[in-house]
Amino acid sequence: MSQHSNEAKTLVDVGLQVGLDAAEAPDACEMSRYKEDYVLGFVVGRSISESVQRSSRMAGAAVAGQLGARYALPLDRVLVELEFSRELVGEVRRAYEEGLRSAASARNSD
Repeated sequence: MSQHSNEAKTLVDVGLQVGLDAAEAPDACEMSRYKEDYVLGFVVGRSISESVQRSSRMAGAAVAGQLGARYALPLDRVLVELEFSRELVGEVRRAYEEGLRSAASARNSD
């Protein structure tokens, strides 16, 4: 048995693996029952998956921003976890702000 398999997994690690394997991202209501670290890991995993599927880091950055806003994650935690370049940080911020505006307009239309 390898030493790696004996290591305890963090919530971020577990969420990351689920995000990598997920075909789509759940809605905010479903994710609200999970701890923030798990959700952060999920966002990172989905972002990586999207980057690979589309062969575009920009697509991954957009997904990270959209999901970060959808799940009400602090933007600074998303940015620290992903370690994007300056250009991609701008895309994450843009998508995050757009996601916040979309969520606000959806709440106002109810």
